[in-house]
Amino acid sequence: MRDIIFVLMEAVPPHVNYSRVVDDLLRIPGVRNAHSLHIWSLSMQRAALSVHVA
Repeated sequence: MRDIIFVLMEAVPPHVNYSRVVDDLLRIPGVRNAHSLHIWSLSMQRAALSVHVA
C-alpha cells in the first residue's frame, strides 16, 4: 500500500538518495552546477528524473 502512495503522489522513491544524486551529477566532468532536480515515481519499478545542468 505504501508503494502505491509514492506512485500516486509522484514522490521521490524511498530507495533514492536525493543528495547522492546531486553529488554524482557534480562529479561528471564539465558539470559545474545542477539545479531544479526533480525525481518522481512512475511505477513501483521505475523512476523519472529531470534536472538542469551547467
